[in-house]
Amino acid sequence: MDFKHNYEEKIKIIEQAESLSKIPDVLKASRDLNTLHRLWKNDLGPVAKEHREELWARFQAASQIIHAKRQEFDKEYDNILEENFNKKNSILDRMEEIKKNPPQNHNDWKKTIDEFNKMRTEFQSIGQISKKFSKSIWNRFREISREINREKNQFYKSQKAEQKKNIDLKKALITEVKEILENDDWRSYSNRMKNIQKDWRSIGFVPKKISNTFWEEFRSQCNLYFDRIKSGYQRINKNEIEAHKKKEAFIKSVAGFKMPPELEPFREFFNYQWEQYCKLGQLTGITNSKSIENFNTAFIALIDKSEMEKSVKAKAKNHIHFSIIKDDENELSREIQNIKKIIGELNSEVIQLENNLEYFSNSSADNPLLTDVTSKLDRLKYEIEKHKEQLVGIRKLKREAAAKNLPHQEEPTKEEGFGGEREA
Repeated sequence: MDFKHNYEEKIKIIEQAESLSKIPDVLKASRDLNTLHRLWKNDLGPVAKEHREELWARFQAASQIIHAKRQEFDKEYDNILEENFNKKNSILDRMEEIKKNPPQNHNDWKKTIDEFNKMRTEFQSIGQISKKFSKSIWNRFREISREINREKNQFYKSQKAEQKKNIDLKKALITEVKEILENDDWRSYSNRMKNIQKDWRSIGFVPKKISNTFWEEFRSQCNLYFDRIKSGYQRINKNEIEAHKKKEAFIKSVAGFKMPPELEPFREFFNYQWEQYCKLGQLTGITNSKSIENFNTAFIALIDKSEMEKSVKAKAKNHIHFSIIKDDENELSREIQNIKKIIGELNSEVIQLENNLEYFSNSSADNPLLTDVTSKLDRLKYEIEKHKEQLVGIRKLKREAAAKNLPHQEEPTKEEGFGGEREA
């Protein structure tokens, strides 16, 4: 009975060994085969003599297949370990190059850090290497990583000090420009102002957020100086500098305004905003002209983005234009000349088309050419009337502007020849 039991159990072991040769995981098959051999040797007794050789031969045959696969795997595995070793060494050599030649500016460091992180990930994703090299490779990897991080930290530490120095330099230049603007002899600093601009460009890196803020202030002050030069302004006024800043800030805020889409509410809205703008203080010369031009441009952009109908947009833009120039006699005179020129050109077209009508004297009213010419004439005459109405309005504005700009005179006495008995 023992022989029979042992025989049946050994047949099961043999069948398991034969099935192990079919699984792809060679290491698992080897481990399981070792377990089967221990069971065969230690846990099971002998079988009947006539079956001993047959069973052992069959078990050995199954075992040999797995042993052969393991040998082939071990041979290939050594190659894999060597290949992994070479791959890791290659990455470490590339890291060494970074360590030996560290970047010298922020942009290069940014690229290098990205590249270095990719190398680290690639290094760690490579499989096992031989145990005898594992420790030395890993130590080399950690040492190079530490060196590169040390270089990076040292660079950015020095960069912070450099940036602080650059910030102080830019602050100093802004302060110098402000002081020049406040000097009575500010005009004599023209060459220094040009050199200040060159000095500004030569200053190194400053963080973008701070740099943008400084640049806006610096540019505004420099523009104010050179605008004064061009306009012939004789003295810089602190109040005017403040007004210039306030008006620039107001113009920037226009982009966020919510504007009514109908014409009349828009006129009221614009008139109010123009009044608020004017209350911010007075400017002179080119500075004033540019500021008004920027104000005008900001509102035109607001109209273009609005939901106004096309015809309403045109009227709204006209309202802006005439509201801004209504007190400027010179601008009104130029506008009058422009409109008269347009009316003259339109009249010339009308005369030409009316001459062309003579060719259609005997033509049918349904003639498409006649219809086209008649339609053009109607449009031109409508445009002429519209410009004439505009001309009347501008002439009225000019008379009002002239009256405002007349020097104030006290009421004359009778002796000066106005009224009374002597006049009679």
